[in-house]
Amino acid sequence: CPVRLVSQSSSGRYVAVAGKRGLCVLDSWQERWRMFGDVTQEEGLVVLGMLWLRDSLLAAVQRNPSEEDAPRYELLLFPHDRLDTSHLLMLLPLPARPLAMHGGEGERVVVIDERAVLSRYHLDFSR
Repeated sequence: CPVRLVSQSSSGRYVAVAGKRGLCVLDSWQERWRMFGDVTQEEGLVVLGMLWLRDSLLAAVQRNPSEEDAPRYELLLFPHDRLDTSHLLMLLPLPARPLAMHGGEGERVVVIDERAVLSRYHLDFSR
């Protein structure tokens, strides 16, 4: 499927690519792609935005994109080396569809949603 979003880590080592469903990560130093091991996890995600925080990938996603289920919007924080929803570093439910997000210095993220509500988050990496 065609590429919809691309995001590169600040080190330039990792590149995340998202299409119509799911995403994958390129480790450019090892020249190796990381993909979901479970296709049903990948098919259950529509990536609406993504950015790198340190070497972790933060993705704003829509879950349950099928017509019969109500959509859920979430921020998912993946380690750079593992695309698997059972190994998330963080899952944060969002109240509405995210339209845009931006990562500031270090651990701060702002998200604006379809209601025109701007939310600010501070993610704690110290644990």
